Amino acid sequence: MKKYVFIIASIFFIFNVQAQESTLLWKVSGNGLESPSYLFGTMHILCDQSIVEKASFQEALSQSKLLVMELNPTNPALLQEMQQLAVNPGFENIYTDLPEEDFKLLDTYLSSKFGAGLAQMGVLKPFTLTSMVTMGFLECDEPFSLETHLAGFATERQMPVIDLETAAFQVGIFDNIPVDFQIQEIIRSLKDDTGKKELDQMMEIYVSGDLERLYGFMKTSDLMNHYQAEILDNRNKAWVPTLEELFKKGTSFVAVGAGHLPGKLGVIALLQQKGYSVEAVAL
Repeated sequence: MKKYVFIIASIFFIFNVQAQESTLLWKVSGNGLESPSYLFGTMHILCDQSIVEKASFQEALSQSKLLVMELNPTNPALLQEMQQLAVNPGFENIYTDLPEEDFKLLDTYLSSKFGAGLAQMGVLKPFTLTSMVTMGFLECDEPFSLETHLAGFATERQMPVIDLETAAFQVGIFDNIPVDFQIQEIIRSLKDDTGKKELDQMMEIYVSGDLERLYGFMKTSDLMNHYQAEILDNRNKAWVPTLEELFKKGTSFVAVGAGHLPGKLGVIALLQQKGYSVEAVAL
């Protein structure tokens, strides 16, 4: 989340503002806009859905004319495309060469959580298994998806939903990350309950609304250390021109992963550099 050139005074101002506010909801105004829009940081899976019951969240969403998301998870065409993209080319099982200990660890976990081991699941790309493994770490009976909730709200209100990206683009990010690296991240997450501990900590930080702390926590991962530009920064910069055009059309509710909002190349900072006022809205 960083721009090419960033004036020292702007850095000081932006980090002071973000450090003083702990919220996931931000109002975008000024710079010639006739009406404000909103930024909201999501987390893809949660056990607690109380955030959608907050009055300020509901008010911002109700005022909005457009819902803007990375991808609309309720789009049937998207779901079909994701199913196709989730599988290794030629249905190759890419996990058979794992060391015996690692193979057994992953195979046992998948079998216990999903009723099928690597003999069946091994045709899935690592990013797919990563999502499944992460889901398995949740201790709630019914995981809650903010994206699905928002898309459902938009459908009920006949609110247009705008996708910032395509399924092929998002999968392509992981297709360009070495497979061995991704597999080792899965194995690492399963050892000593590492992944579960990290997920629990991330959810605790997320619910607190402390975006800077969340961003700092994300940056401690090897994945982010090596591929932050691909996973966050480049995407943020690509979104901003699209968001500017959407803001001109009326109040938009922009819901993207919370990690995309903070930092020098975050959506908040990039919009501020464009001249917009981005103010925290208490939840």
